[in-house]
Order: sequence, then structure tokens, then C-alpha cells
Amino acid sequence: MLNRSLDLFQIKFTGLATGIHKYSYQLDDTFFQKFDFSEVYNTQFAVELELDKRENMLVLNYSVKGTGSCPCDRCGDDYTLEVDTDDKLIVKLSGDDLDEDGIITLPPEEFEIDVSQAFYETIVVNFPLRRTHNKKDCNPAVIKKLEELEREVEDNSEDIDPRWSQLNNLK
Repeated sequence: MLNRSLDLFQIKFTGLATGIHKYSYQLDDTFFQKFDFSEVYNTQFAVELELDKRENMLVLNYSVKGTGSCPCDRCGDDYTLEVDTDDKLIVKLSGDDLDEDGIITLPPEEFEIDVSQAFYETIVVNFPLRRTHNKKDCNPAVIKKLEELEREVEDNSEDIDPRWSQLNNLK
């Protein structure tokens, strides 16, 4: 995904001297809008990246700290989560195609790497699969309506066609 507004995340490593190089990034909503189907908004993340350039590989250690929001799965209101994590990415410069987690291979003629996808994935993976407030923190009007609908479904479940009720005996 090469996008002009993500050029900031393209690190040209061919001109860098061997050793450690440090980069800092501030990620906000404009960063997340560049990724299709991103559910993260109201974001403020700081990323500190340490790139260790070696003879035929790059080691990228980075930390991500900040907050972001997504809709609560129960009530739909904003669910804000704090992320504070470290991650590591190894980039091997070789013609071999390795298929290992945390290792990317680039052909030797490549001269830059895009770190935006790695940052995005690190943040999104740190959001839980089920994104819900504590029930007491959810929108009370929505919770009340959900409880009404649940009672309505329970009431209607008693009016089952007798032909279908025979299936309950199979349990």
C-alpha cells in the first residue's frame, strides 16, 4: 500500500550507516483513515522506533503508547483503550523467501521499508476481540432496550409450533 500521505513511514535504509538509528512518530486519526475498514478513531499514539542496521538485515524495535477508541460491541458508545506495548520486526535482505513470524524478507536491491503496516497491526492486535465496557459503564438506554428485547424473545419462544417442539426431545 503506497500512499503519498504515508511517505513519512518509508525508511530509506540504503544510505544509513551500520548501527542504530532512532525515529519518532505521532499517529492520529489521519493515519488510521489510510487503512481500509479501520474501526479505530479518536487516536493519539506515540511510536518510538529504533532501527539497528546490520550487514544484511535490519532489526526494528519499537514501542507504541497511547489511546484509541472503537464502538462498544454491546451499546455502540465509544470504548476507549490504552495501548502500551513493545514489538520487534526483523527484515532480512536476501533473495530467499522465508516464511516466519516477525521476519520479512526483501530482495537485496530493495532500498526502503514501509513501517506503517507494522505500526497499524501492532495497535489493532492490542485491542480485544470483544470490545465492551463493564455493563455499568454502557449506555443505560441501550441496555434497557436490549433487556426488553430479550424478554420479548423469551416470551415468544413459548409459542413454538408443536411440530418443532418435538426436536427438544432429541437432546
